[in-house]
Amino acid sequence: MKSRTVDMVSLVFGGAFLSLVAMWVVVRFVTLDLPSFSWLLATGLVVLGLAGLAASVPLRRRRDQSG
Repeated sequence: MKSRTVDMVSLVFGGAFLSLVAMWVVVRFVTLDLPSFSWLLATGLVVLGLAGLAASVPLRRRRDQSG
């Protein structure tokens, strides 16, 4: 059985989608009086974006050195 490499773009977008769904479930079914809840969502998306950027930088360096 061949092992496959992890597709970081798919992983990041999958994580972002799951985060949005989890936050929707919390907002829909849990009564929270937190006015800063939108900041939590924004912070989570920024962290996921930075993780995606950080994961893509080493790949670009390796490709530049091999060519």
